[in-house]
Amino acid sequence: MSIPDPLLDMARLTPSAAVTPAHAAQALQACFGLSGQLDRLPGEADDNFALRAGDGRRYVVKFAHLRADPEVVSVQVRVLKHLESVAASLPVPRTVPAIDGKPWTVVPAGPLRGRVVHVLTYLDGQLLRSVTTSTALRRGLGETLALLGRALRTFDDPLVHRPLLWDIAQLPQLMRNTPRAWEHLDRLQRIPVEEITERIHRACLPEAEHA
Repeated sequence: MSIPDPLLDMARLTPSAAVTPAHAAQALQACFGLSGQLDRLPGEADDNFALRAGDGRRYVVKFAHLRADPEVVSVQVRVLKHLESVAASLPVPRTVPAIDGKPWTVVPAGPLRGRVVHVLTYLDGQLLRSVTTSTALRRGLGETLALLGRALRTFDDPLVHRPLLWDIAQLPQLMRNTPRAWEHLDRLQRIPVEEITERIHRACLPEAEHA
């Protein structure tokens, strides 16, 4: 019997109960003193909402997965705080402090008691796939990514090195640790997945094992 890697964020494989807009509004008012129109945003594991406050300001509200590690949320927020301090001109969201001044908090009471929540400023724009690209756009994107990479060189934390489920190199381990997740695939669908994972596995082996 395989033992799941404790560093692998397995919680994302099993969704927690959905956060309703009404419950989100209640928690948001209690924790951040914010209110307004809430619209659900897509998300892989978190419950995300776009908030348009009464003064016209827009925010993104993120309720972490019920079984998410609060330290993972903490490092996400600290990365943004770091970027704000070393590269303030970069177009990235800013953290919005809770009523207690912390960059993220835990809902203290009510239906969402115990859920980790944080709020970010809304970064307006268009998805790259929805616009016509140009040389200028590609150059600007490259320059921005280069500045982002340089700013992140001075930030480090053990949690940023943890395995990520959406990293394709983790697929072989994910299949070993969660066999039931793959039982629902038809055999013809499994063949390409198994071939790909085998190629990844061979590519990740130390050079000595290829000899």
